Amino acid sequence: MKVEGAPEPPRPDSTRMVLTMGAVGLLASILLVATYTYTAPYIAANQAAYLEASIQEVLPASTSRTDWRLVGEELVPDNESFTIEPRLFAGFRDDGTLEGVAIEAQGQGYADIIRLLYGYSPDCGCVIGLKVLESKETPGLGDKIGKDPEFLSNFTALDVRLSSPDGATDGPLELIKQGTNLDAWQIDAISGATISSQAVTDILNASNERLLTIIHGQLDELSQPPQE
Repeated sequence: MKVEGAPEPPRPDSTRMVLTMGAVGLLASILLVATYTYTAPYIAANQAAYLEASIQEVLPASTSRTDWRLVGEELVPDNESFTIEPRLFAGFRDDGTLEGVAIEAQGQGYADIIRLLYGYSPDCGCVIGLKVLESKETPGLGDKIGKDPEFLSNFTALDVRLSSPDGATDGPLELIKQGTNLDAWQIDAISGATISSQAVTDILNASNERLLTIIHGQLDELSQPPQE
C-alpha cells in the first residue's frame, strides 16, 4: 500500500543494466576464445596420436606410410589444405613392400554417425583390420562394435575381392546371425546389436564399392614407399 507523501523508490537504471550484461557477455566470449586457442593444439595433437595408433592397429606390420585423399575419382597425395574425405594411408613393411591401405569411412548408425578406419590388402583382396574411430552407439550393446573381440575377429581376412575390372566384388559383405559364419564375406552380428552391426557392414560395402576400383587402378602409384 502506497503511503501518501512517501518518496518514490529508485527505478532501475536500464542503461547500466545493458552495459553490465554486455560486459558479462564480452568477458564470457573472451574466456571461450582463450580456452579454445589454448586447448586446440592439444586436441589436434591427441587426435593425430589416436589416428596414428589406429592406423598401426589395422596395419600392424607397417613401419612407414604415405597419405592420400580421394579427389573426384582419383587419389592424390594428402595436403593439409584439403578438407575433403575420405583419407587413405598406404602402409609399408620394413622391406618397402605395401602391407595394405588404411581407409577412413563413415555412415549412419543406430544413434549417430559411425566413423571407421579399416585396413585393406590388395594382395588378398580382403579387409585385414577394423577400428571404430567414433561412435555414439548404445553403451553395453551397440558400442560393442568397437571392442567386442569376436565381432572384430570378423575383420582379419574378410573377402572383398574384385571379380571384374569394372570394380564389382564377388558379392557384397553380408551380416548373418551370430555363430553361423560360414563364408569369407559374411560377418557375425553382435547379439542384441544387429542395427549397429548392420551399420558397420553397410559402411564397408559403400566404401569398398566407391574405392576399391580406384585403389587397384592406382596400385603402382600407391605401392611406392615414402622417400627417405
